[in-house]
Formats: sequence, C-alpha cells, structure tokens
Amino acid sequence: MQPTTVRDLLDEAGRLPAGSAQQLNMYGRIWCGYVKMAPGSGVPNGDRKLIVDAVNAELAPFGVELTRGYNDSEPVVRCQGHKSSSYADLFRDVSAQPDGGQGTAQRVLQWLDGTLPLSSFTVGTDLEVCVATQLCEAGRGYTQLLGEFRDLLEAIAMATTPQDARTKWRQIARVWTPATQAKSDARTDWQPTPGDDADESISDSS
Repeated sequence: MQPTTVRDLLDEAGRLPAGSAQQLNMYGRIWCGYVKMAPGSGVPNGDRKLIVDAVNAELAPFGVELTRGYNDSEPVVRCQGHKSSSYADLFRDVSAQPDGGQGTAQRVLQWLDGTLPLSSFTVGTDLEVCVATQLCEAGRGYTQLLGEFRDLLEAIAMATTPQDARTKWRQIARVWTPATQAKSDARTDWQPTPGDDADESISDSS
C-alpha cells in the first residue's frame, strides 16, 4: 500500500463541503503535519506551496487567501484582501458591533455546526474569526484547543447584554492559549514573490 502523500490528503480535503469548518480544519492539520512539524519528527514532509495553492484555489470564492508568516512554518490568512489582525484587535473589532458581537458568536457556532455556509459571512472580521481559528490554529498545532474556543463562543452567544458579550469577546485574547501565543506584529503577514514560496527543504518528492 502506497503511503499517504500531501496530494492525497489535499484531494480528500477538497471533497469536503467547500468552506466548511471541517474542511478548514483539515487544511490546517495538513499544514501542521507537512509544514510545521520538523524533519525527523516521524511526520512526512510535504510541499508548502502545494498546500497554499490548493487551499487558495478552494477558498478564493470566499475572499480568503492563505500565505505564510515571516516565520515560514506559520500559516497566515487574508480575508477580503485585508491583512490579518492580532486577536486583540480582531476581537475588539467584533465586540464593537452594536450587539457586542453576540450575533457573530451565534453565526460562527452555526457555521461550526454546518448549518450556515462560509459565504454568508460578508463582514471581514467575522470571516476572519472563522478562518483564523479553524484553519490557522489547526495549522499551528492547536487543534485540541478548538473545543475550548467553541465553549467561549457559546458563553458569548448566551450573553445577557451587549456589554456582557463585548467583555467576553475581549477576554478571549487574554485567556485562550492560541490567542495569547499568537504574534501580534502585522509583519507576520508576508506576501511571497512569484516562486519564492517553494522550499526545497520540505519538498514532496512523491
């Protein structure tokens, strides 16, 4: 039996519902296994550019672009052409909505459950909440903590006042481990020049 290659996994992810949380999470886990994990870790190496191209072909209709940070093992996304935000800035912007961001939490939960398509997120910040948490954090190795993020969203969705929702959104940046460990420097959003993203050290030779 032939070993699973990065192309096999990308094909499998491509068969999942486009833009679903399940698909984004799988893309993130592929990134983690084939880009972030160091050689010799027991995880097969792949081709970062192959992953980036496959993800961008799938997510372009939603206004999402995957690239890498200045740390070339870190996945970074642009949503609707805008540079990625620090979580502190992102959650502050979401919480600035009149309802304190409660509606955003409710919609993201619906998307996580598969009852709301990614195409319904027309506000860039709301779209970034979906993609940054489910794709990028899985790519950074935090898949096991995504359930904790869901718990935090559920608390916001049940907030009793806009101020309560607003406070809970802003707390996430201080209490959720992926948010506290994420770099807030805008320079982590890196735009490769043509051909510059190929990295022979992680090239898939299959």
